[in-house]
Amino acid sequence: MEGMLTGSQGKSDSDPICPLCQSGHLLRVRANGKSAKKFHWLCSDNPKCKYYADDVKGVPLGKYSCGCCGRPLLKVTTLEPPYWVCTASFDRDHAKRCEKVYEDVEGAPVK
Repeated sequence: MEGMLTGSQGKSDSDPICPLCQSGHLLRVRANGKSAKKFHWLCSDNPKCKYYADDVKGVPLGKYSCGCCGRPLLKVTTLEPPYWVCTASFDRDHAKRCEKVYEDVEGAPVK
């Protein structure tokens, strides 16, 4: 994992649970190079879990959120054409699962 971690480097009960894998914890990471004054959030299970969120005032916030449940969206690029899925679609609790999928137009989800 690149960058400098703020806080503990291991999982902590006070760290937020990763909304993508539901097993890791979110870690606030300082960017490298020209962006060294910026932070972003990664899952403690990185690189196995690919969760990424921008840091907005110390809070992990995805650039796009689901219009149905408000959780962050994840861009899927392994298939053509790329598309966006709600991170709640990975929730282990089926009652909280959101199956919303969005088309990708010029790198952004279309709601």
